[in-house]
Amino acid sequence: MVWRKEEEVAEFYSDSNLEGQEKEDYDEEDGEEVGADRDGDEEESEKEGLSSESSPSDQERKSQNVAALVREGVQFMFDCVSGLSSSDGIFGCILADDMGLGKTLQSITVLYTLLCQGFDGMPMVKRAMVVTPTSLVSNWESEINKWVGGKVQLLALCESTRADVLSGIESFLKPCSPFQVLIISYETFRMHSAKFEKSGSCDLLICDEAHRLKNDQTLTNRVCETP
Repeated sequence: MVWRKEEEVAEFYSDSNLEGQEKEDYDEEDGEEVGADRDGDEEESEKEGLSSESSPSDQERKSQNVAALVREGVQFMFDCVSGLSSSDGIFGCILADDMGLGKTLQSITVLYTLLCQGFDGMPMVKRAMVVTPTSLVSNWESEINKWVGGKVQLLALCESTRADVLSGIESFLKPCSPFQVLIISYETFRMHSAKFEKSGSCDLLICDEAHRLKNDQTLTNRVCETP
């Protein structure tokens, strides 16, 4: 596996550090507060507070930094998944950016790119799966619909009955399935893992909240290696 180094996002945070709160000054001899003009102090504090707020140019610069990180992350994942920078024959990566830096958007961008094109002119991925905690299945569905709309045939198994889950999985795995992307929870995927054991059932696997896979001895981890 390949990690995206945390140092690559350090610059973004260095611009976001907040100044520490000013401490009140006291006269060491008599314990009285230095500066008798409280109104003047309040006015000065207000001025300092206004000056500490980020100007529009600062916000724009930070937005540009985030956008640059997103582009860099997309390129990083594409290179790893496509094999351009594979290590020991492993085609994959771990994106470990902090919250708010667009990991979901980056993943959707790479997903859509691979579904549409490849090095030989044909799509590199025909079927993909997003495995995520149950509470985030609908969120992934809405995010994919938000960014790529009806350009991807999507199937999300959320709050479904057992019969609907089985029917959905079978429909996704059909050779001529209309669905390109399946969003499924870790629990549902683990329960029906036998159906995904056939080679070619999935060309791309995205695991959200992947810290759940840190123990390679768990059933969930072993199941995710199946496709």
